[in-house]
Amino acid sequence: MRKNNILILAMLMLAAHHSNGQVLFTYGKHPVTVAAFKQSFEKNNPDSTKSKSAVQDYLNLYINFKLKVKAAYDLKMDTLPNQMADRLAFEEQIKPIHMLDPATLNDLINEAIEHSKEAIEVSHIFISFKQSFQESSNESEVVSAEEKELAYRKLKELKQRLAIGEAFENVAVELSSDREVKQNKGHLGFIKAFTLPYPFEKIAYALKDGEVSEAIESNAGLHVFKKLRSKKVEGKTTVSQILITVPENANANEVTERGLFADTIYQKAMSGVNFDSLVNMYSEDRSSNTMGGVVANAEAGDYDPNFEERMNALKQDGEISPVFKTAYGFHILKRIKKDSLNTNADQWKSDIKELTIQDSRTEIAKEAFIQKSIGKNGLSKDEKNKELYIAKRLQDFSPDFKNQTSEFKDGNLLFDIMDKKIWSKASSDLVAIKSFHAARKQNYQWKNSVTAFTITTQSQAYASVIKEALQQNTSIENLRKQYSEISFTDSARQEAGSLLGVGIANAKQGFISEIYTNESDGTVSFVYIQKVHPDPTTMSFEEARISVINDYQTKLEEAWIMELKRKYPVTINQAELKKALSALD
Repeated sequence: MRKNNILILAMLMLAAHHSNGQVLFTYGKHPVTVAAFKQSFEKNNPDSTKSKSAVQDYLNLYINFKLKVKAAYDLKMDTLPNQMADRLAFEEQIKPIHMLDPATLNDLINEAIEHSKEAIEVSHIFISFKQSFQESSNESEVVSAEEKELAYRKLKELKQRLAIGEAFENVAVELSSDREVKQNKGHLGFIKAFTLPYPFEKIAYALKDGEVSEAIESNAGLHVFKKLRSKKVEGKTTVSQILITVPENANANEVTERGLFADTIYQKAMSGVNFDSLVNMYSEDRSSNTMGGVVANAEAGDYDPNFEERMNALKQDGEISPVFKTAYGFHILKRIKKDSLNTNADQWKSDIKELTIQDSRTEIAKEAFIQKSIGKNGLSKDEKNKELYIAKRLQDFSPDFKNQTSEFKDGNLLFDIMDKKIWSKASSDLVAIKSFHAARKQNYQWKNSVTAFTITTQSQAYASVIKEALQQNTSIENLRKQYSEISFTDSARQEAGSLLGVGIANAKQGFISEIYTNESDGTVSFVYIQKVHPDPTTMSFEEARISVINDYQTKLEEAWIMELKRKYPVTINQAELKKALSALD
């Protein structure tokens, strides 16, 4: 709806800087500089062609934005409790990221990206400061000098035994305080970035194959890592699986019987029986069988090594693996898709950036920011709580924080003033809206309309499974029941030309579109055409309601803008505008 488009624009707009630069336009007595407009335009159009028409269009939007926000200030809407509360909440939300040194943060992100390109196999020995270590122990518990001395004596023994060639796993079994060491002999398997606490990750990734780290001290004790090998993370694989479990205390005959049962299911799959139906009938994996057996976006180090090996051996989508066994039971896999790291490199890097910002390693960037702030805005090196001092005056220490909070303030005001002046009126005045529709019925006609079902899920993998079921003539009603936990199905009469992936040429009963990703929220969807209508026909008010409301909003907004321009006449400095436009030649 138009309301959403206006809100997006509002949140993108920068509050203007009233610098000593040349004035581009005034509204009433209020000047806006060329620099302020340029900054806003370049921020909000980073990838667009800087054409004269783009600048002119944006200038009109920007002028209207300033007029509307001024109207909100005139009504003192910035002093309303909800506005003040929203601003405070927003400031608290964005403070943490603005208290990080950008250069240091960028280094941490780049390091995490490099670490994420490979998984490393490691072993670990943990020497606890406490003799009876429990994982639930309080790490802030005071450690005596004697306890530390004993731990370091064990560390010295560990180094000596490794130096003479004793196997790491043997030393781990005897010296490690890890409760699982008797079973795993210190072997942690493959790890990835963000698997271990950052100091451990940094040390482990810096090791060469076969190298043992120096001891790392934590509050709980001493940690020693050995890197065994590494392997490239090739991407993410999505499979559908059938799991036949084996009871924990099963004897040899029972294991054999379960394996033979799995072989029988495999033969059915290879003979053409729908894999999805086999999952529903036989799979005993509670975590995946309610979702068509889908195991989505598996990466190196996520699962049992044998599971990963068999999964990676599937060379094409739709290929089915032979039966294989892990500690969980007998598996049969069907590959749905495989994405390399290059498939969506920008999204992958964005995900790594988000993980980095949420990770404890950002403490390094925070400390760097604090150190660089000493000597600025009255912050001395003797200040006891430097972080609190900066947080209370963050607008002085971070221009980006100041700009972002100002942008939010104006955007939030625009939302409320638009709701007050336009959206609520257009939505609530039913008599006026119906009258508006009645006078313009010729503008609301169905053309090439269809009854379409849009199936939306959270992942490409889920969508592929549902689409395959639909292609196998599963009814919409059964699809809704079977996949209600992982998908949403919406139906409506719509014009074929407005449906993504359909178009007039494909307005045929039974047509199924390609699967598309919604960039705004990451969901994926596809469209199924159930019926084609004979058109043209006139839309009823209810059928045209959204379009009618949008058009009525436009009418109200145009009238309001004219009123604002009478109150605050807009004068554009044509000479400065001409200079700005000529720079685009």
